[in-house]
Amino acid sequence: TFKAPLTGEGTLALSDDTIIDLSYIAETVQLAPAAGGTIRTLPALTKKVPLVAPASGTVTIELLTTDGIPAGSAFTLFTGTGLTVFDAERFAVTVPGQSDVRGTVSITGDGSFIFTVTESDTPAATLLWRPTSAEEAGSWSTEVTAWIDAATSGRTPFLGFSNATFDGTESVHSDTVAVDADVNVGTLTVTGEQNYTLTGTGRLLGKGKITKDGSGTLTLDGPSLTDQTEIEIKGGTVVLGTNLTANALGTAGTNMTITITDGGQLDLNYPYDTGADATRSTFTANKTFRIEGAGPDGEGAIVNRGGGTSWCCQLGRVELTGDTTFGGISRVEFRTGTVASITNRPYLKGPRYMVTSKVVPVGGSYGLFFSSADVDVATLFVDENAAVGCEGTPYFNVPGGIVLGDGGHFDAYGNTVTASEGTAFMTV
Repeated sequence: TFKAPLTGEGTLALSDDTIIDLSYIAETVQLAPAAGGTIRTLPALTKKVPLVAPASGTVTIELLTTDGIPAGSAFTLFTGTGLTVFDAERFAVTVPGQSDVRGTVSITGDGSFIFTVTESDTPAATLLWRPTSAEEAGSWSTEVTAWIDAATSGRTPFLGFSNATFDGTESVHSDTVAVDADVNVGTLTVTGEQNYTLTGTGRLLGKGKITKDGSGTLTLDGPSLTDQTEIEIKGGTVVLGTNLTANALGTAGTNMTITITDGGQLDLNYPYDTGADATRSTFTANKTFRIEGAGPDGEGAIVNRGGGTSWCCQLGRVELTGDTTFGGISRVEFRTGTVASITNRPYLKGPRYMVTSKVVPVGGSYGLFFSSADVDVATLFVDENAAVGCEGTPYFNVPGGIVLGDGGHFDAYGNTVTASEGTAFMTV
């Protein structure tokens, strides 16, 4: 068993009976384990580990945790491995003491090593947020008994891989809850009338769904959603905070779907006046949005109330499931940005549905903005004093017409705008 700090650069070749504890290995050291060898790691370690797969046989990865792991859990165990998708068969993951846990290994295009649990005898617990003091209410901790098990009504710290529910009925409430350490979470549900702001430098790990319901506001202002693949906004507003990091909604290759149903709202909240902030301008561009409605206040399913006049969090793929409104006071932008995984043109698609722009921009921020995007909707209505702007080579297929309300305007800004034969401009 190898347990000694190892730093520097180079390759460490391992015999078939060697056990490596990754806590002691620097991220610059490449590991070349032989078939029959073992690598030990923690679920939340998620460190860069350059790996060389054996030519034959398998290497065992031991996932060290005392938490029960329910089926459906997924872990990004290593990043930057240098492995290919074909190397996955050379590795097997076991959980010591939990022989019922079985799963699959996959390698992503960027070399991330993912273990997905397909079978387990452990059900996921549902834990309700019930802090009893202001100190507890201000921190999502895995050490403090600020939760109640919905099945047993017993108090408990947050158990790894549990389903977390913030329902606004706790007796001691804090608008701000800090996530300062990595948390393995199943699903996350925020409902009710209370407002919550999640801050901190930790990560919410796991592929479980995030659901926002109820009239309150959820502000994401710190913890990264590393592995989640689905966010559903059914009620109230989700605000993207100003402290989010570049990978706050997953890395560039993350396949995430954000669904907004009628009554839900996403506030892009882009505050900058000059230049493009790369951290915040592109981290929504590689997500798929499925949206409808005008939000809880009638102003839009997607709004930008940040007040900035520069590039905003960019939208790349938006599919309509009903008539939809965009609003706010700053640019709502369709652009592919600089995300390498996006190769196709951005689009707004919903041939049966009407789109309304209520974006009344401040300081010339262009309103609802299409940069070389494809727009395929039934009707595009530009509301009173609202704006639609264009850049590059956008294409419009709007058989019901582009309709300008009183004071509404459509600006090409000298760019080449093309449209289908049935697309016409009208005023009301």
